[in-house]
Amino acid sequence: MIKLITSHILLSGIWLGLSQGQNQRPITPADCVSTRYLLPDFSHPPLRFNHQGTRVAYLVKSPNIETNKNDIQLYVQDIPSLEGRAPQLVFSGLDVAQPEWSADGSHIFFLAKEKGHVAIEEVDLKFGKSRVIQAAKDADITEYNLSRNGEVMVFVTDQSSEEERRKPDPTQIASGYRIAWETPSTSTFSLGLLFVSNRQRNGRWSKEKALSFISPFSGKVTSTFPNEGGVLPALSPDGQQVLFGFNTEAVPQDWEKSPMVRRLRSVGYPPRVLILYNLKTGKASIPIQSPEIVGPPLWDEKGDSFIVPAVAPVNTQWEMDGGAAGQLQQHDLFIVNTGSRNIQLVRPGISTNEAPLLWRANGNILIHVAGNKLEELSSGQDGWKIEDEIEIPLMDFDTFGYLATNGDYIVGGYDNPSTPPEMFAYKRGSEQIILLAKLNPQFEHLKLAVASPINWRMPDGYRIDGLLFLPPDYKPGTRYPLVIQTKPLSDGFVCDSGAGHYPAFEPQPMATSGIAYLSRKLPPGFSYDDDEKHYPKGYPGGVGEAAFHMEMWEAAIDALESAGRIEPKRIGIIGFSRAGWYTEFILTHSRVHYAAATVDDNVQYSYGEYWLRNWAGAQDDFDHMYGGPPWGATFENWKQYSISFNLDKIRTPILMEEMGHGVPFANDKAPPASLSLQMEVFSGLSRLHRPVDLFYYPDEQHQPDDPQARLASLQRNLDWFRFWLQGDERPNPKDPDQYQRWEHLRDLRDADATAARQGQDDASKPN
Repeated sequence: MIKLITSHILLSGIWLGLSQGQNQRPITPADCVSTRYLLPDFSHPPLRFNHQGTRVAYLVKSPNIETNKNDIQLYVQDIPSLEGRAPQLVFSGLDVAQPEWSADGSHIFFLAKEKGHVAIEEVDLKFGKSRVIQAAKDADITEYNLSRNGEVMVFVTDQSSEEERRKPDPTQIASGYRIAWETPSTSTFSLGLLFVSNRQRNGRWSKEKALSFISPFSGKVTSTFPNEGGVLPALSPDGQQVLFGFNTEAVPQDWEKSPMVRRLRSVGYPPRVLILYNLKTGKASIPIQSPEIVGPPLWDEKGDSFIVPAVAPVNTQWEMDGGAAGQLQQHDLFIVNTGSRNIQLVRPGISTNEAPLLWRANGNILIHVAGNKLEELSSGQDGWKIEDEIEIPLMDFDTFGYLATNGDYIVGGYDNPSTPPEMFAYKRGSEQIILLAKLNPQFEHLKLAVASPINWRMPDGYRIDGLLFLPPDYKPGTRYPLVIQTKPLSDGFVCDSGAGHYPAFEPQPMATSGIAYLSRKLPPGFSYDDDEKHYPKGYPGGVGEAAFHMEMWEAAIDALESAGRIEPKRIGIIGFSRAGWYTEFILTHSRVHYAAATVDDNVQYSYGEYWLRNWAGAQDDFDHMYGGPPWGATFENWKQYSISFNLDKIRTPILMEEMGHGVPFANDKAPPASLSLQMEVFSGLSRLHRPVDLFYYPDEQHQPDDPQARLASLQRNLDWFRFWLQGDERPNPKDPDQYQRWEHLRDLRDADATAARQGQDDASKPN
């Protein structure tokens, strides 16, 4: 039975929700694309207090559909003089990131694109002038860090990947060259060079010097290294030492048995260790034996110790216990003394990727625990304890919301599923929230769908939580078409999918068009291990994972249908990434017939993919999925569960979207690898005369970011589901042949349905 709850988002002192006026219009995909967010960056949070704690800088991402660019705006806000003081816009540009303050708080440094490449810039806040202070020839600077005394700077440049360096030379092209069975697992990672520069007496910076070091693991001199996940450089306050992340295949023999090392390698990722490099002696060491650093380190004021979020160090009791928080993949906070190399566990189980927000002069540490909760920790004879628990009076706070603090004030971005992003400040101990900036005032004039929390039960009684977006003019007792989003929603605003910009997902435009929209909402403290305990039995390998999601949505449909909320013959489903595999499995195995579907940039676990992924790690993953390879005894598992051998079961119209990762499709005889992986399904369904349409976005990554591509995907999907679920055709679409093509697909669907019924009738006739 579904439990439907409707709530308004009220705050103490102010209301960040939206009024419902008479002149509001329905939300469009363009409204979703234009939503302004704090710049998403888990490794380098977009908020930064100055060292004096009197001003905060933050970055806002502002999509511009007309220019097809994402403008990044840098604001500065005075703290605590908040009343009547609007934020100051100090810079706007492209690829702006990583704000850092000068020692005296009079200047701000940041990354920005200048003359085609990302460089380090500086703004004088008194005079408002900016200048480039570091640039790399023919390369982007991807990360940097300043010492607290302002005298030393390190920065990372992005070099060509191993894949680019393997391009054949003219002689090889003329005479042919060998194709290897597989390439190293790090080949697609970008490579970084680390440089150091010093401030001179005239205020200018010295010519950069490239750093090289002897790897503590391999013993080889290294100057370039794969930097998957970021290098995360962190200079000590005096600029004498620097910490940075380093991906390495070579590990000590006693690391080989580490369950985390094995898990990383099984998915093609080498361990990422933390290197401590002394800029005076040139000596590199590994201060904490963790195989996976998951966030930037933070130094104490003296430079004697640092704190870092990481998985449990290898060969420790923490690792033997499955991680300090009892879960191997959960990251914990550790303090490392650089002199004694003593390691302390500060707190197990942090659900955010942030470094601690503040390390106070008295030794206390403030951390963002989860959602709207922070803790101040203090050290005693019995280890670290919670000195104070802080709860920001905001409901439905995004677990991964960005925060910064000077110890007294907490500043951050706030949004929830029905509240567009806004900037707030909160003074510890008060009951009021101060609204700093409405980032999206345009939504006051738009009609929002109601996001209602619901829950339902799996066949074994396992509870699933979700959000159901209902049309603004929802009428109880009316059955509505339904679209299911198979990937869980974020905690933030979801006009489309939120700041992550997943393609195709758009709860607000869909609901305001009269289509109910359902997605899962993961509860606080959720672990996917909880789901795994309820995977249905009897499936080989990992197939039970997809079967679990099939049963989840079947149970939701049953509950909504019995409650009289939905029209069972007008249900659509959308899958992106791994959830696209769930969706294709559902379309070939579910008892529910879906009227329309979209799959986006997804793994398929298909027969063709198995061979096209020239990488043993990927093929091992496929073998695990089906209990073995596609030959011998386990071939029967492939025949029964792989989409490759079940395409004939799909009678649902499918819209396929694939991202190109910067590779155009200009040669029919040599399609890009990402597109080739989808051709088996697309060509197969086309050959079967089943309704399918495929679109390629050559310049987009897995999560499309360019505004026009995002808009095209959202509008296309809205049109797609309205066509199949409501019979609607939008006037004057940008693609003039869209509806003519889809009407032909509808004829194919109808002809296939007629043939299927005729076959059933013939089979039922007596011989």
